[in-house]
Order: sequence, then structure tokens, then C-alpha cells
Amino acid sequence: MTGKYRPPVVYTVGALMAALDNNRAFMALHKCFLLDECRIVVPSIVRVEVRRRGDGRQPTEVLKACKTDWEDESETSVLHEYMIDFVVGSKVSRIDAMVAATAVAHRAVVVTTEVNALELMWAVDDVDRPMAIITI
Repeated sequence: MTGKYRPPVVYTVGALMAALDNNRAFMALHKCFLLDECRIVVPSIVRVEVRRRGDGRQPTEVLKACKTDWEDESETSVLHEYMIDFVVGSKVSRIDAMVAATAVAHRAVVVTTEVNALELMWAVDDVDRPMAIITI
């Protein structure tokens, strides 16, 4: 790494489904993250959903480079607090809330395929750490 700050990256279900489909835009972006030595995080709930939607298949080559953020159900975890804020403050799903909470907790960039991801980004008014979103 050259001394420049590289923010962590959080992948959504849509991003990993794009990886399963070998989407060229996603694969190029993923390669850039690897070359820049970015820390890539995938919430465990996202991995479970990708496995369910992909009929048991997972993008193993992509996931090898990712850290799985296993959900901490303890009521004292920062992720749990952010997730509760996102669920209570809006009508997002548990998966979207966990992605948003993970991104806020890690100060990460979110990679998604959903154009309406901006709703997720501003789901809670009092978030003091805004997220950046890359749509592929």
C-alpha cells in the first residue's frame, strides 16, 4: 500500500449475484479493490442470501478475498445498534439494514446493483457517518 487511505468495501447481495453471473463491471471493480489492497467485508446474512438465491452456488473466487463479518447478536455490539436504528428508522429489510450497519460501522463503501440504494444510505437521519455507494 502506498500510504493512501483505502476505505473498506461492503458487498451487497446484488453485488455477489453479479459475481455469480460473471458481470464484467463487477469483476473489474473487484479486481481494482484487490489491487488497491482494500479490505472487503461481506456480512454473513448476505452470504446466506446469495447461497439461497444462487441455488447453493456462491462466488467462491470473490469470497476468498473477503472477510465475512459474522453477525454478533449481542445487544452491546455496534453493528447491532446500527442495525436496530436502520430497521426502526425505515422500512428496509433485515439484510439491507445489516449491510447499512456494517458499512457505517466500518466507514465503508457499499457496492450494490440496486439503483435505489440511496434510500438505504439515508435511512436514519442521525447517522453521523454517511456512506458512499457504488452502483454497478
